[in-house]
Amino acid sequence: MKCCKVEKNFVLGLLMVVLAALANPCVSMAQEVVPDVSGMEEAAALTALEAAGVTVGAVIGVCNNAVPQGHVISQTETPTANGVEVTLVLSDGECLVTVPNLVGLTLAQAAMTLEQIALNVGTIAYVCGGVADTIASHDPVPNSRVAPCSSIDVVIFSGPCMVTVPDVIGFTETQARDACSAVTLSTLVSWDYSDTVPSGLVISQNPVGGTQVEENSSVRIVISLGPEPSVEGEGEPAEGEAAEGEGEPAEGEGEAAEGEGEAAEGEGEPAEGEGEAADGEGEAAEGEGEAADGEGEAAEGESAEGEPTPPVVRVPVPDISELTPEDAQTALEDLGFAVRIVRRNPIGCAPVEPDQILGQRPPAGTMAPAGSEVTLTVSRGRSGAGPLGNALAGILGATGLFLGWCLFGCPPPPTIIN
Repeated sequence: MKCCKVEKNFVLGLLMVVLAALANPCVSMAQEVVPDVSGMEEAAALTALEAAGVTVGAVIGVCNNAVPQGHVISQTETPTANGVEVTLVLSDGECLVTVPNLVGLTLAQAAMTLEQIALNVGTIAYVCGGVADTIASHDPVPNSRVAPCSSIDVVIFSGPCMVTVPDVIGFTETQARDACSAVTLSTLVSWDYSDTVPSGLVISQNPVGGTQVEENSSVRIVISLGPEPSVEGEGEPAEGEAAEGEGEPAEGEGEAAEGEGEAAEGEGEPAEGEGEAADGEGEAAEGEGEAADGEGEAAEGESAEGEPTPPVVRVPVPDISELTPEDAQTALEDLGFAVRIVRRNPIGCAPVEPDQILGQRPPAGTMAPAGSEVTLTVSRGRSGAGPLGNALAGILGATGLFLGWCLFGCPPPPTIIN
């Protein structure tokens, strides 16, 4: 009886378990049958679920920065009439971020922009040019897709590129231009007279050699014209006057000799003959003077005949007195003229600024041949005659002499008559 009683209790317990299972079959089966495949690769997870007799439903891919690509992020179990269906969520890899365009921003602005989308500033390099302290480029480039927390390397402008000015003193114009062009510098050329530097060579330059300047800047060079010639027009009159003067004294000598002949006429015929001979010598000398005078005129005529015949096409010379020498040169060259710049100390008491145009030849309004040369006279700059010059000019002017004006460039003061 005791065994039967035990046997009866066992049957009753088993029956209760079956009834409990039938009351909630899905929960008990799901808890025991559906395996946890989180973190497994997709293929391994599917195999495990199929082996457990579980139906796999949808497989969804999403980006995930923690779970490697192709692994199960999570699973969802849904009871069905036939059992349980499992939905899997797989990782497509890290969630990528689009790199923004940082060009033109300052470093601080770029760092703030990247921080807002979980990116960082990487290495920083510098390059000359552009606007100082702004970003010139970056890597990866704009619109690239990168993982969160990636670093963006940036290149920042350090400011204008600087180059060293070459020393071109003593160079020819062509050599100076080539030397400057080799370091991205242009040249502005003017000409001046020099007693020490041969014609065609560079006298001076600004900035001087060795100076650091921005690339694409200009270097001013002055080319020697050789020694300054005498003032135009002085040579020919002097020659003519000298030649004519020689004739006049000769003529006077002839008259004097003729007078001697007359004085000697009372003494005897030989003396008279001598007087006639002397008179003849005077006439001959006078003829020589006229011949010399003629030579001076002929020389002047030859100079006039030596001028080239102007071309048919003529261009009006503009008024460039208010321009800088550089702008004036550009304006004249645009009209087809060749330009020569001559620098001189101005004459006058009033101070004159350097690089001020004092005159031009031919003058403004002249119809000059196309391609002909226009000479610009440019001031070297001066501070006026000064107190000493004005005082001396006043003293000399008060005596009625204009020598003070000629020497010091200051007009004499007016003479007061009581």
